[in-house]
Amino acid sequence: HEFRVFIFDGVITSCTQYYTQSYVPLIKKNKKEIEKIILDFVKKVKPLIKYETFTLDIVLSSDLKKVTIIEINPPPPAAGTCLFD
Repeated sequence: HEFRVFIFDGVITSCTQYYTQSYVPLIKKNKKEIEKIILDFVKKVKPLIKYETFTLDIVLSSDLKKVTIIEINPPPPAAGTCLFD
């Protein structure tokens, strides 16, 4: 499950499911757990990223055990906003 995380001045401001055309019941069912996993992961990797404002695309495994960075992008509007408009 891919997510886009928005970081502004070093702080997570929002996070969204990446794919706008999909409904994933697992995400709704595990919302709080997924939120914690993403927050903890970004806190861990943030010191390794030289930017303070950026968009981070990540994938969370279906078993919620592994997070992988897909890419680091500039902030919107250069990067799309997925479920936000």
